[in-house]
Amino acid sequence: MLFMPATNARALAKAQTLPADSVIVDLEDAVHPDRRDEARACVRSLRDTYHFGRREVLLRINSLQSEHWEQDLQAFGSSGLDGIVVPKVNSRDDLERLSAQLARLPTLSSQQQSPRLVIMIETPVGVVNAVEVCAYPGVDAVLVGTADLGAAMRLSDTPARTGLQFALQQVVMAAKAANIAVIDGVYMDVQDNHGLEQECLQGKVLGFDGKTLIHPNQLAITNRIYSPSERALADARGLVAAWESAERSGEAVCLYQQRLVEHLHVTQARHLLALAEQMTLIDQGD
Repeated sequence: MLFMPATNARALAKAQTLPADSVIVDLEDAVHPDRRDEARACVRSLRDTYHFGRREVLLRINSLQSEHWEQDLQAFGSSGLDGIVVPKVNSRDDLERLSAQLARLPTLSSQQQSPRLVIMIETPVGVVNAVEVCAYPGVDAVLVGTADLGAAMRLSDTPARTGLQFALQQVVMAAKAANIAVIDGVYMDVQDNHGLEQECLQGKVLGFDGKTLIHPNQLAITNRIYSPSERALADARGLVAAWESAERSGEAVCLYQQRLVEHLHVTQARHLLALAEQMTLIDQGD
């Protein structure tokens, strides 16, 4: 998921061809306070100006603790974008305030499908309340704002993110319990490819489904690590084929490459194959 400033026309034009699953058009950190109105105007005309293919396009509004988020929602309401990213969500109360305001937007209330709602957990209180905010109706993904969270916890920056381990695992567990996607935070050093690779590997081991990025140069490494390998895909195809053969024979379990296969393994394999197919479509820009 690639952050792009709402006021950077060149970056947004380039995003039309980049292998990102999501483009997050940013009205928060990446926009100078004096350019907020200009940024909102850009958001309203985004769909008429750019074509993003199968990539979802989300709008990150300002936090609900600011004085700007309601105007940001107005811009979103007339933009035709796929959903919103809400930073610094601390509690269920925050989401109830947001939902009430969204319901008042006439351009959204007439739509059959609700906009995609992605929340960011990036404060200690947000981590503590991760279970309730991830389970809130309508939330279908959570991003961890590791930079803000680390600053709030007064942590020193370490490659292993030692001080963040509990928080990362807490949010991952809350997201899995709510059956929503969970996305790791940004890696700030855009020149450090090795550091990015190590953090992607760590995030995947922790159970994250992907990563937020701040520069197109970070896409290749992130996609490689979070994409299923050819070996894993071949193994998944073989496992599914073995299971289906056993199923036709009336068997509840089977062996594949000397491994006992049960239904849960087949579900995992099919999920992997579906993920690979979806990523191929996005890479093709369809």
